[in-house]
Amino acid sequence: GQEAYPVPCYTNAWLKQHPWYAGSYPSGGPVKDVHRIWKIAAPSLFTLAPDIYVPYTVDIMESYSYPGNPLFIPEVRKDAMKENEIKDLVNQMTLEEKVSMCSSADF
Repeated sequence: GQEAYPVPCYTNAWLKQHPWYAGSYPSGGPVKDVHRIWKIAAPSLFTLAPDIYVPYTVDIMESYSYPGNPLFIPEVRKDAMKENEIKDLVNQMTLEEKVSMCSSADF
């Protein structure tokens, strides 16, 4: 796809959810434990992204936001608590961190 259109590509993860175990839900995606493997195996991906349907939204956002992996959230549970948590996290970020969420030198 990137040969035809130079757009950033990503993959998203169904996060671990207890008491479920891998195999009882779609697993094998880029959960934080295997980011290093995904970064080596799929270097053309712009970012590894979480689908957030768990109650610890801010923890997930912080763990997926690091140098070389701009934070992108393709899916998140919508409710008032999550909205406030997201606003608080974004308000705590530096301008540089906010810009890295929205842009990349790769495109």
